Amino acid sequence: MITQSLEIEPDVSIGSRDKVYSLLRCYHWFNRASVEVWGDPLSGWIVAAIAMAELEGTPHDATSLSASMRLPMQTIARRVVTLAEEGLVRRERDGRSYRLYLTETARQRGLSRADEAYDQLQHAYTEAAQARHGPQ
Repeated sequence: MITQSLEIEPDVSIGSRDKVYSLLRCYHWFNRASVEVWGDPLSGWIVAAIAMAELEGTPHDATSLSASMRLPMQTIARRVVTLAEEGLVRRERDGRSYRLYLTETARQRGLSRADEAYDQLQHAYTEAAQARHGPQ
């Protein structure tokens, strides 16, 4: 679990260009890490969406995951089956659908990169702030 918080100075205003640059750097890093950890970027985004929903206390089923990611249901269903076969996603029956949860294996894989992800995010923010206001 990441227990740190980003140290953001409230009086530092970051311009739109710097925000976009920071977000793109994070997006690029996440895609690269997804390939290394999950095999491909889409699987990484699916795992992240399942994890976020689980942390929020409202686990996804395939339909809500499809809607939240704006991807076809068939694509989500295929990927979830593959992730389940790889032991990364657990499906629990809930009425007529299945709720999606990460397995302990998936959690450990994700946590193995959590500190690096946090550092990348903080670095991107700091870099954008320095580009806008000079070194602090």
